[in-house]
Amino acid sequence: MRAGRTALPPPHPHRDVEVRITRAELFSAISTPPLVVPTAFVRGYDVVEEKHAGTPRFCLYLSTAAGPRLLFYVATQQFDLALLLNEIAAVLPHAPRTWTKA
Repeated sequence: MRAGRTALPPPHPHRDVEVRITRAELFSAISTPPLVVPTAFVRGYDVVEEKHAGTPRFCLYLSTAAGPRLLFYVATQQFDLALLLNEIAAVLPHAPRTWTKA
């Protein structure tokens, strides 16, 4: 699984992978499986901290009404994930969120 990164050149941060977060849908080019998820189907989201070859990875999973969790995004920096979580919280303000260290 490829990890996304956020770069900080002026005038604002941007990601090296396509991620769309709108009131209607969520999309990440590196999600597994790759698909567009309607926000109405999202029941919650979970962050799982993992180590991969000694490097921290922050995996963001979406819990959906359709069934199993969807691996939506993987980051190697908490800053990148924090920006993403802020965007998701803005469109899913009532969805429960958890953070687990594996």
